[in-house]
Amino acid sequence: MNISDKSCNKSSLYFQYRTDNEISHTSLKKHLYLLIMSSLSAYEAAHKIRNMKIPLTKKPYVGIVLLESYLHEKTPINYHSDLVSILCVLDTETKLVFEQCFVEVYERVESLSVSKIKMIGNFFSYLFQNNSISWKLFYKIQFTTEKTTSSKRIFLKIVFSQLKQNLGEYFLVKILKILCSKTTMSIFKCKKINDINFINLFFESIGVKITFTY
Repeated sequence: MNISDKSCNKSSLYFQYRTDNEISHTSLKKHLYLLIMSSLSAYEAAHKIRNMKIPLTKKPYVGIVLLESYLHEKTPINYHSDLVSILCVLDTETKLVFEQCFVEVYERVESLSVSKIKMIGNFFSYLFQNNSISWKLFYKIQFTTEKTTSSKRIFLKIVFSQLKQNLGEYFLVKILKILCSKTTMSIFKCKKINDINFINLFFESIGVKITFTY
């Protein structure tokens, strides 16, 4: 089914869902994109998206459209990350969507160019620093020499470098220590001394003074 003129208010770009399957995925993505790009502020866009009352099964499309529109920008801008931060505060389900987005982006980051990796790294770093998504997502990362690639390392370097710059080294180190407090190096699932050395060198390379022990 397509979105009709009657169901779409051009001024607010708002429409009602009649059933979960009536609106095609393409129509939903197009509508979300127009809403995001036509809004005057992140707050306006966030409340319009929330008022759409998108069914849970289709909420992942919010993440897809926002990430795609963000990556189409020539240079990083705060509009999209501000919008996501607001949505994550307003809606727990949307927060879970973007937490899953982080995991999937990390797993597939090799498909992106270096410039796009830097952009998406900045994007998620902003979400972490605002507590829009959970820091416990780092528990899902196996940060070892065997489990990482050059693209994954670039991505993580951008994320942590931006966190250091925006939060300060003191607070970043404090957060890392809290995440590792229960089980030594549980944050990166390290089991070998070589992996511990690898992580220590990684943080040293971005100027973060923290030493993990086996």
